[in-house]
Amino acid sequence: MSEGADVVRYEFGPEPNSVRGVLVIPLDDPEQWYVDGQEERSVLARNVLHKALRLRRRDGVWPRDASFFS
Repeated sequence: MSEGADVVRYEFGPEPNSVRGVLVIPLDDPEQWYVDGQEERSVLARNVLHKALRLRRRDGVWPRDASFFS
């Protein structure tokens, strides 16, 4: 996870040690999220997005990790 002035980024993948991409969440409009370098929005990235947003609302800060297990 990294947080900048405009976006927050989370690596994601099917397993903890397997990175499939980087989820980028714009701070001014999280609904405009995307996967860095990819055109499609994967289900894995969307699951991480929802978890990160839920923890952000609960704690008031972006979580360091936003793991999602199905």
